[in-house]
Amino acid sequence: MYEIYYLGETFSKIDGAQNHYAIVIDNRKIFSLAFNLLTSQYDEKSEKIKLHYYPIIDWKEAGLKKQTYVDILSLVEYDIAQIRKYAEHKGTLQKRDILGFVQFVKSYTYRLSKFNQNIEK
Repeated sequence: MYEIYYLGETFSKIDGAQNHYAIVIDNRKIFSLAFNLLTSQYDEKSEKIKLHYYPIIDWKEAGLKKQTYVDILSLVEYDIAQIRKYAEHKGTLQKRDILGFVQFVKSYTYRLSKFNQNIEK
């Protein structure tokens, strides 16, 4: 679990997205749940968008080349056979990122609510 895959050109033809990375959080026999958007583009994003971008702390240890963020609103389901056939395994989130990521997801609605309250003031 929490495996990072590169979904390259061949995979892009299947799901219609550009080459991208995904974190598979649950591998079952038939399908995988994955966060479909990992990005290094963060600084230019609005504060509201940044609310759902988790920063991977140990990105080098996870097999990534630069600071990377996970868009927690990009949860998708993939056919596990396609992941195994077309995706390239890059690494695994480290324990502190797994724990941090889970906490980040759990606190999202609270953080969003606080953000929206501040806008209304």
